[in-house]
Amino acid sequence: MFDCHKHLNTFHDEYVRLSYDAKKQLAEYRDLNLQRLNNGLDNLGKQDNTTYAHPSRHCNQGSYAMHTMIQNAEQDYDLDVAIVFRNNALPNSPLAARQRIAAAFNTLGLPFKNSPEARTNAVTIWYAEGYHLDFAVYRETDEDNEDVLIEHAGPEWLRRAPMEITEWFNNQVQELSPTGERNQPVAAGQLRRIVRWLKAFAKVQSMSQPGGLLISVMAVESYQPNTERDDIALYNTMVAICYRAYGNHVYNPVDCTLELTNRDKYLKQVANFRLALAQVLQDLQILFQTDSEECALAAWNAMFQHEFWTAKSMLTETRRLYRGLVKAKRQEELRIKAEVIDPETKMHVRNYSSNGEALQKGTHLRFSVAYIFVRCPYQIRWIVQNYGVEAEANDDLGPRLDGYEEYQIEHTGYTGSHTMLCEIVREGMIVAQAQYLVNVA
Repeated sequence: MFDCHKHLNTFHDEYVRLSYDAKKQLAEYRDLNLQRLNNGLDNLGKQDNTTYAHPSRHCNQGSYAMHTMIQNAEQDYDLDVAIVFRNNALPNSPLAARQRIAAAFNTLGLPFKNSPEARTNAVTIWYAEGYHLDFAVYRETDEDNEDVLIEHAGPEWLRRAPMEITEWFNNQVQELSPTGERNQPVAAGQLRRIVRWLKAFAKVQSMSQPGGLLISVMAVESYQPNTERDDIALYNTMVAICYRAYGNHVYNPVDCTLELTNRDKYLKQVANFRLALAQVLQDLQILFQTDSEECALAAWNAMFQHEFWTAKSMLTETRRLYRGLVKAKRQEELRIKAEVIDPETKMHVRNYSSNGEALQKGTHLRFSVAYIFVRCPYQIRWIVQNYGVEAEANDDLGPRLDGYEEYQIEHTGYTGSHTMLCEIVREGMIVAQAQYLVNVA
């Protein structure tokens, strides 16, 4: 199979995976509306001459919590948040519970795109920019002072833990994916990347497609890991989805008695998805017959329908590294050093050698140039590359451009081996570079 592993990952990092800034903005909207909810419940209580309790806690759900959100030019992002109340803080009717939350938001008179609405499984808030927040309502109570009963306010009260599917998915990613250590060609979290690619594929289809949860469950059930290449793992997983044992039926992974495709609409969406996969797999057959990169890229373009995969843009992408910079053929001399420093005073504690002993998490390191033989003027760039399961779970594998100063301070946050790359740039070209390996216990 023609090797497009690197191209596929460049496409993923640049055009599929949701950026850190976009996720941060969604989190800010979440926090803002949680505070608005509390204010709205207070307003509603004053109107009704009573006091309505605030949620006792909240947690993220869905693709945000599972780290499978993908980019969307229309900004149609869906952020799912579970709000949990004590049992006696909500009406006995699940519909009335959802309606109270919607009414609380409506007391604020905010200029949302549509009025907050109590829908079947959540209360939805739409923003004019395109994204929306779904607040799923839960109640919890102690049973015999031992177990905690948590119920979701859907069409009826249904026993369900708000984080159970998220925890199931994240555990599957960690247990099934290659570990992504430095001696493996693929990064950690291969299964999560496959889910993102499949969601990107579904987004460009003309027929109605299943939501992210259905795609995620089918991907986990059908996942075919590959420790050498992501493109092989993606292709084999697509084949497995087409031939999955349950056909178009998808069941709740933490309670197999519940069917997620319990409506004809959902069954049709899964059928459309599997049919579209079967059709694009025919286009991808050329990958086994060609040694032409142009043909291989055209095959993947048939799947993703994105300009990245055209021959011209692909050549541009492969030739640019970190914002369009290319390496000079002759590299100048550069050496960097690292020292452990006190996090408060920033004073030197001791030197740290490249690929030295494993440091504890939270250790602060100062990287600086030890020797440089490059004529001025030039620019210094510090680039972090993390590896391993923990970094992937936090969407922080990199490479991440972190600084331009004479020195750069970092702290160790993830177990494993990671690299700090220093680049010297002159006239738009990388003329020198040096790398430091940092081990974390």
